[in-house]
Amino acid sequence: MRYQKQAFGEGERIALDGASFTACSFYKSCFEYSGGALPEFIDCRMEDCSLKLTEAAGRTAAFLRRVAVRHSGGANAVLDILGIDPTAAPGAKPPAQS
Repeated sequence: MRYQKQAFGEGERIALDGASFTACSFYKSCFEYSGGALPEFIDCRMEDCSLKLTEAAGRTAAFLRRVAVRHSGGANAVLDILGIDPTAAPGAKPPAQS
């Protein structure tokens, strides 16, 4: 589904799978993604929205949480998959300086 210049309001549930959003605004909306085709966002604004992962996406999130269990050594692998520098993650200690 394609959306252009549409405003989504508080409490509105938006199915993301395969959707395309151009110049849309989202305010306190709930995004729902089940793991299908990736959504596309072009020049959109989002404020205080939530994300609900269901079906395959929910199972993937559960798997990543299990791998990333604190002190298991898997957290950095998950951050790497997400393209996040572990040293930039909240609560991470900066590298030691020599």
